[in-house]
Amino acid sequence: MEVIKNEKTAEIVGLCFGDGSLTRRHSGKNKGRLRFQMRGSITEDREHYDNYVKPLFDEVINKIPITVYNGKKPYYGVSTESSIICDYLVSLGVPVGVKRELKVPEWIFENKYFIKGFLRGFLILMDVFFAKKVTILKTVYID
Repeated sequence: MEVIKNEKTAEIVGLCFGDGSLTRRHSGKNKGRLRFQMRGSITEDREHYDNYVKPLFDEVINKIPITVYNGKKPYYGVSTESSIICDYLVSLGVPVGVKRELKVPEWIFENKYFIKGFLRGFLILMDVFFAKKVTILKTVYID
């Protein structure tokens, strides 16, 4: 699958940096296989995942399944071990493993629309409103 870098894929990278995780399985029959997850509150985030996150992934990369867990700490979100989706995310610069220091992929800084998309994805799941003018590293301005 050809990797396309545009505002929508930048938005997906922002979502992944915000609330997503891309990890390797450490045991079982799928040992070593990548798994992508993005989860939120089963009550507060459900509509957002149904109307925004899932349709964005479905349109841009591939169909991604909704996951629901009703146990001790219930959540709602998306989760997959699809190599198509996981490999695509790696190609876009989404890091694999524990998130410590995250470095925004260089390609996102090539275009102000990519930056806007990334910030929209990164901030939206944190209940932060997207500003019309943002300063990044005191050198890049978005109008």
